Amino acid sequence: MKRNLFRIFSKSKKVIKQCGLELYQNCLTIHPVKTQIISSGILSGIGDIAAQRITHSRRIKVEVEPHQKTHDDDDEDEKFKGNCKRAAITSGFGFGFVGPIGHYWYVRCSSPISHTEFNKFYSACSNLGDGWT
Repeated sequence: MKRNLFRIFSKSKKVIKQCGLELYQNCLTIHPVKTQIISSGILSGIGDIAAQRITHSRRIKVEVEPHQKTHDDDDEDEKFKGNCKRAAITSGFGFGFVGPIGHYWYVRCSSPISHTEFNKFYSACSNLGDGWT
C-alpha cells in the first residue's frame, strides 16, 4: 500500500512540475517582459531570504569576558528572524531593474550587429579618446 502511494505521489510531482514549466514557458511566449519582471522579483526576494538564513546559521560567536553580555547571549536571537525590509528592497530591485533591463539586454545581445552599426560604434569610441591627448 505504501509503495503504491509513493508511486502515485512521485508521478503527481512530475505532472505538477511539467504543468508549471509549460505554464511558465507559455507566459514567457505571450508576455516576455512581464514574466521576466515577476520571476526576477520573486527569485531576488527568495535569494535574499536564503542568504539571510545562511549567514544567520553561520554566525561567528566571539569569545568575550563572562561578565559581559553580548548580542548572542539572548535566547530570542537564536531563532531566525528575517529582515523583511531588506528582502523587499532586494525584491524591488529584481522587479524594477533586473527584470526589464535584463530582458532587453539579452534581447539586444542575441540579435546580430550589422556592419554599419559596428562602424558607428567604433567611430564613436575612437572619437572619445581624441580630446584626451
